Amino acid sequence: MPESRKKDVIDQIREFPDIGVPTGLSDRIMATLKPRQRPWWQLFVFRLSRPRTITIRPLQWATLGALMVVLVAVFSFYRTTEGTGSSPHQTLAHINGDAELHYLLGRRLLADNQVDAALVHLTQAANARPDHALYQFWVGVNYWALNDLDKERFYYRAALQLDPNLLPAHVYIGHNYLDRGEWEKALYHYQRVLQDTPHDAEALFNSGMALRKQGRTILENDTWRSYLNDFDRGERAIEAVAFLNAHGDFTFRRIQLGPLGIVKKTMRFDPHSATLDADDRAVLNDIGQVLARNRKLQLHVVAYVENDAKLAKLRARAVKQYLNDRFADLVPQRIKLSWFGVSETVPLEGRTHHLSDSIRMFATVIAES
Repeated sequence: MPESRKKDVIDQIREFPDIGVPTGLSDRIMATLKPRQRPWWQLFVFRLSRPRTITIRPLQWATLGALMVVLVAVFSFYRTTEGTGSSPHQTLAHINGDAELHYLLGRRLLADNQVDAALVHLTQAANARPDHALYQFWVGVNYWALNDLDKERFYYRAALQLDPNLLPAHVYIGHNYLDRGEWEKALYHYQRVLQDTPHDAEALFNSGMALRKQGRTILENDTWRSYLNDFDRGERAIEAVAFLNAHGDFTFRRIQLGPLGIVKKTMRFDPHSATLDADDRAVLNDIGQVLARNRKLQLHVVAYVENDAKLAKLRARAVKQYLNDRFADLVPQRIKLSWFGVSETVPLEGRTHHLSDSIRMFATVIAES
């Protein structure tokens, strides 16, 4: 095979989504190019927060074409199928012991939701290397895609027996236990992940869900606050703040800015003060950036101070003044103020909460004249 063709094949293999070139694979296929070394943790540490799905980002080039490039390279090197009429899958089945190649192809097929075909290759990889925790783990993921929860859990356990520190396996077996309603076991595995990666979105959110199912409200609220400190947007942030507020904890609140819902720390003024602190300014900076990008929005600032409408007015004005000073394009007419000398009333899930001292903000679309 020409050197240029060999390099092209290897380069395309390296571009497989989320898959590193296994050590020695290129030697076995082409016996020519030293593979690039990539630590396994680089492939997985940022995948832990990924939603529980096997659908990976759109492929950069056609899956069939990618597979055929690899198969052509294999055929060119081994030359085992000339005149036999063997299919590609039959040919690969004869590559006994090449667990990494089966793993690579299985991952590729799984990424393209070809779960039955993927299982053939991932299982062969795991069977050829029963001591390889990562191969066992991905067979478990494949069984999740096939909705076989028992076999899914079996392979996660096998992976963790081989490598107790394999964090993706802890995350996914936690999902498995959560699906089964085994809250304490799920929580154990999520907490194990958080020991090493305290800000992992998947483990944090699902820890909160497991604690919620057990009725452990204090720890649940702690978990929601930890989650919202790091993740203030998206459906899960909205869900987390709803759980937190329903328990009477308004440390964080949802702020609806037109079509965008975000979650921010509640603005807290010192008693009898209208001075913004650093946390307040950070909240207003995020809101101001959204308004600066979307000129069709106008912000409503509503201040409540029980028995002190004058102080409420001062606080509302302080918010507007800061935004106008900080964002030159945010004209005063786009910020509407209201203030009341009463507590804010917040009805949630059949209960009414009274906040004696609060700032409520939301943005609406400016009506076209």
